[in-house]
Amino acid sequence: SKGEGASEINNRDSNPTKGDIEMEPDTVPAFTVDFPATREIRVTKNARLPFRTTVKDDYGISVIAQTGEIVEEEGKNPIPMARYEYRPEKSTTDNAGNTIMIGENNAAYGNGALKISSGYILRIKPLNLKEGAKLKIQIEALDYKEGAPNTGKTDFYRVDIVSEEDIREEVTRRLKELIRLLEGTRRSQQHLISQVNPFNEKIKTGSALGEDAKRELKTHKTSQFK
Repeated sequence: SKGEGASEINNRDSNPTKGDIEMEPDTVPAFTVDFPATREIRVTKNARLPFRTTVKDDYGISVIAQTGEIVEEEGKNPIPMARYEYRPEKSTTDNAGNTIMIGENNAAYGNGALKISSGYILRIKPLNLKEGAKLKIQIEALDYKEGAPNTGKTDFYRVDIVSEEDIREEVTRRLKELIRLLEGTRRSQQHLISQVNPFNEKIKTGSALGEDAKRELKTHKTSQFK
């Protein structure tokens, strides 16, 4: 009856199963910078500087942004750069933690992607900078935490604006360093060969003596049974 059913439910609920609920922390988006490889960069005022990053978050990435500041001359106050941002929920693949690329908006991806591989090119020429100016560039990502999103950031990248002659001198210097290293490697190989060759001769001589000794021993054993 209806009353018996209610009694059965009440009895079952009087001895609930006990357990612990563990809350997973909402972590800060984590960056890996694929390019540039160094945080101190020298370019000309007409350069195009590429950035490639990968960012991961446990609940999804809502915004990726490039921020920075400009110091036009030593001693002057820095000028904030225009903030460039885009929203990675515009994706072309699934939301299962796979690498995705930026595409058209698709509501099926919910709170955005868990992993984003992205890149952009910083064009120096439109900034109208003179030689000697300096930039500080940083990439940041925000997650979907309500109220105050967690923000992950790369290290700052320092970009010095130099002349074309400075770049040529740097390239020449690095080429000379490379040639010096290669020459040092060649000398090390020659030295190693000079050390190994006499050792090889000793091994060959020892092997020959060893074979002679084996033959003599075999001859001696055979003669005992004649």
